[in-house]
Amino acid sequence: MTIRLLSPDQELIRNIVCVEINQNEKLYSMCLHFYDEDNASNSPWFEDLTQRTHTLMQNDTPLFSGALVSATEPDALGLRTLTFLSPSAGSPAADLSPTSGAPTSDASPTSGAPTSDASPTSGEPTADASPTAGAPTSDASPSTLKTTDEVDLTPYVFDKSLKFSDPLPPRAINVELQADWIQRNSGILDLASSISARFPQGIISSLNANLGECAPNTHKSGYTILESSFESILPPSTGVLDAYPVQTPALVIEDSPQTLPRYWFKARWKFAWEYEQKRVEKLSIQLPFCPFGKDDERIHLKVQGFEQLPRFSAHLATLHTLWPDITNDAIASLKKDLYVKYQSTAACSVPFEIGATLRLQQSVKITYANGSVSGQLREIACVCDGANKRYANLSISVAPPWLQQWRQANYALKEIVEASALEGLTDRELTETTGVTDIIIENDADVQFEKLASQHIASHQRLRELLDEHSTRIVVRMRDLKTKRHLVHLLEGQVTR
Repeated sequence: MTIRLLSPDQELIRNIVCVEINQNEKLYSMCLHFYDEDNASNSPWFEDLTQRTHTLMQNDTPLFSGALVSATEPDALGLRTLTFLSPSAGSPAADLSPTSGAPTSDASPTSGAPTSDASPTSGEPTADASPTAGAPTSDASPSTLKTTDEVDLTPYVFDKSLKFSDPLPPRAINVELQADWIQRNSGILDLASSISARFPQGIISSLNANLGECAPNTHKSGYTILESSFESILPPSTGVLDAYPVQTPALVIEDSPQTLPRYWFKARWKFAWEYEQKRVEKLSIQLPFCPFGKDDERIHLKVQGFEQLPRFSAHLATLHTLWPDITNDAIASLKKDLYVKYQSTAACSVPFEIGATLRLQQSVKITYANGSVSGQLREIACVCDGANKRYANLSISVAPPWLQQWRQANYALKEIVEASALEGLTDRELTETTGVTDIIIENDADVQFEKLASQHIASHQRLRELLDEHSTRIVVRMRDLKTKRHLVHLLEGQVTR
């Protein structure tokens, strides 16, 4: 059905195609459920219509006359709800005083008002606080309210309806910040010179004419052998010093002294390495919270997004500004959330027509016998259930002094210390020191000669057998680049004010 919305001057504002209309039996309110084609707009068309009396028409028949008091966001189906309130829903002028307009015993406001009688600390009102005796009398009218600045609700609060509830705050907030990323790096390592340096003369030497491939532990993760071979060379000439002999001293073979050729080699030994490791770093900090709080609250925050993180980084603290920036941002976010979470709540009831003029997040003030309270409206529940049961329950967020001081304090990360050892590849490049655990040389030429000299060699066949049995072998033991699925590094931070 189509509803025409008319201004106070009876000018057409908009045609509304409604899917449902709800109107209470006392004609105090009407709700229109409709699909708003302009719901994507940053400034909905109905924002300027509140607090003014409009007329709703179907064809030429007036349906309702009242002020727009609320509008909802689109639901899952894209439907909005507009709620209009009839001027007849308000109490007569005489009902506006704080006492004469109070609900009777069988119509007391219960929904939306905290039942706790706990009173806020340090000078906050008690549970049965009531507005001051000097409140305006029955001449007060809704037109005296200003909806732009702080609204003084003192004249309209029903007697003994003002109550407070306080959440129990913790003594301190223990925060654990967790960062996850994947450390990646790769490169090529050449160990030829390191292998040669393990031989007595600094050059690979053997009594075997051919050396097999080097025997690395290629089962270790992260390695690919690119080259593993040995090229026979002529050693440098040192004249009479004969530092690099090409013949061994004489050996007795088949009962006659004989020399054996001694071979020299140049190594070609390279492998590629690739490192990919999931890392988790956790930074624990403690924020002092409420001086008279009880116990501590634990909060775990997972930090997202490390586009600026170099792929080879093993430790965030090595990047001097990263953890401080993360921590300071987290503290700023927590201060906003905890400020809302641990505010006190003041609940009261006011006349129906007063509640209908208020808005959420509006600043309000209530003066009572022992002082006053100021805060923001968190909830407004207008109850209209018959002529004698018309009132509004209000819930007001109030920040106690200690919470305001905590929010204004500046906390910053001063120092970071390690609470566990940093594991895995911690350097940017893999070197012999970080990647090789051992290089073992078995039976170099000098050792081979000693073993042959201690044997009785009856034939050249026996000589070949002994050379095979005591052949020169080179074993390279590599470090396993990935030992765990995740590497966790624990840090503790000191936060100062």
